[in-house]
Amino acid sequence: MMTREEIEAIRERAEKATEGPWRAVPTKMDCFDIYDVYDKLDRSLIHREEDAEFIAHAREDIPKLLAENERLHTKWQRLREYVDDRRGKAFEDHDASEGNGSRYFYGGRSSAFTNVQDMIHALEREGDEC
Repeated sequence: MMTREEIEAIRERAEKATEGPWRAVPTKMDCFDIYDVYDKLDRSLIHREEDAEFIAHAREDIPKLLAENERLHTKWQRLREYVDDRRGKAFEDHDASEGNGSRYFYGGRSSAFTNVQDMIHALEREGDEC
């Protein structure tokens, strides 16, 4: 799990870096190619300390962010499965006890899980819009 400090450091490097898009351009040096990075106005970015910091940390930052994204996605899926399962169980319990005065069923567990399920679906739709 990434700490707030790690995420904030990545955010700060990204905000200080030159706005993209960027492109890598090869240059021949003796018997090998080297690459320089240019912004959309064809300015070299390796001369700005903030851009160099952003580039230098990218090799560590991107895998960390991808792992954090995967971790959160896995937790999200577990939450969805739990809510769906528990909601189904609440309905099963209601069906089994229907003749035992369970008329307040919708104010109880199933209603709570339905509300959570609705919130999950709303958040997923919001995420799809990004």
